[in-house]
Amino acid sequence: MALSLSLALRQGLRTSRVSYLRATSSSVVSNMRSLHDHQASLPRLPVPPLEDTLNKYLKSIKPVVTEEEFMMTEEIVTKFAAPGGVGKKLQSILEKRAANTDNWLSDWWLNAAYLDFRSPVVVWSSPGLVFPLQDFKSLDDQLNYAAKLISGALDYKIMVDEETVPIDRSGKDLLDMSQYFKIFGTCRIPGVTRDFLSYFCQEPNPPKHIIVVHNNHFFKIDVYGKEGKPLNVNQLKSQLRDSVERSTFPAKPIGILSTQNRNVWGKACKQLSKDRNNRASIKEIQRGIFLVCLDGPVINPSGNRMNDAALQCIHGNGSKGYAGNRWYDKTIQF
Repeated sequence: MALSLSLALRQGLRTSRVSYLRATSSSVVSNMRSLHDHQASLPRLPVPPLEDTLNKYLKSIKPVVTEEEFMMTEEIVTKFAAPGGVGKKLQSILEKRAANTDNWLSDWWLNAAYLDFRSPVVVWSSPGLVFPLQDFKSLDDQLNYAAKLISGALDYKIMVDEETVPIDRSGKDLLDMSQYFKIFGTCRIPGVTRDFLSYFCQEPNPPKHIIVVHNNHFFKIDVYGKEGKPLNVNQLKSQLRDSVERSTFPAKPIGILSTQNRNVWGKACKQLSKDRNNRASIKEIQRGIFLVCLDGPVINPSGNRMNDAALQCIHGNGSKGYAGNRWYDKTIQF
């Protein structure tokens, strides 16, 4: 029996065949090498010589400053690069960091380009991909497609877990595969000044559930049976139908909070988490392997199906559409 969870701006706990929680307002790997063996063989990111960095810097700013400003900048750069100067000291520190890390830039880049970025992730940051368009004639069609999608994603997760995903290449060069282990069960956790990432599938007790959202209700669905094998398509479809039948009326669109400025969302999430039920529900949403959004028909269709699909994918057609039927912090949201 699967355990389902939903999150809404109401209180109380119901139990029945499926438990239901509410929150309150407050190809085979190349040469059969494992992915981890492959990762260890990759070269480290090199540190460019200081002179190359500074020359490239001067070249890049010359078109956008005045002649006087450029001469001042050249003077500053010359002083910065002088023997015993700040530039030489910083270059030495950077080279020591590079000698002790696989990639001296990645953590800095993750923070500066993403986790410190305080604009909303919706539109500003998060990418979207539209699958081949489908014509659902009925709810049964939609749920059948969703169940097959979930089943396929879980099959792919097995390939990641068992390290049988084919190694990516650029020509003859092998590429970094570490990102494959950071897709499933990953969530961006909102903070007041900086977000952070949690990789729940890398924990000793990884999640065995996904989150399904319908009518702004959030359901936790266990997707593995007693023997540890993924549920089949019919079993998944049954759980999806049960979730839909238990959420015939829209709940408050809590998910839309995740579209906010990150500082605002961080404060709101902190406030919500003061309530024990909220805190537990949010944790389960964050820990889910991935999230599946079951929407209704497109709101105010434009007549261009590709445009409508893109808008549905990127922001759910806004607050009057399905933006509340989302949790934008999840790495994978179908």
